[in-house]
Amino acid sequence: MFKTHESAYQDLASVFGPGHHHWRMIEREIATPWLHATMLVTEDDVEYASTVMPSDLHTFLEVANAKDSGARVSELQLMSPAWMNGAERWLLEPIRQIDTALSADDEMIHIYLTESGKTYCDPSRTLAELRELTNQRTVYHADLS
Repeated sequence: MFKTHESAYQDLASVFGPGHHHWRMIEREIATPWLHATMLVTEDDVEYASTVMPSDLHTFLEVANAKDSGARVSELQLMSPAWMNGAERWLLEPIRQIDTALSADDEMIHIYLTESGKTYCDPSRTLAELRELTNQRTVYHADLS
């Protein structure tokens, strides 16, 4: 989840119209992965790009699978914290595929496959625990978006 501060609010209603709020900064208090998606939106036969930053997989899937939005995912990247990627810092990497699966104790696991072939799990799992996952299914694939 992202957090905003009132001091970062920017009133741009005169530029973008009412019904939207604009922020110069957002904050993230916990080190969990989030997604950075470029959507191609078609409205009145005009196509434009819009960037969304869902704070979790569930929210991304809602946006990506909205049937009446006139939008499709053109690019997806994972912003992964150091504990997940092993790089000692946050990384933003293109995503090829996302799977979900159940752990031995019935916890939902998200599995992210990057364009470069790296695999990340949230929550983190050992190789032995990954072999025990069940009900694995693909919920996003770049070639199918």
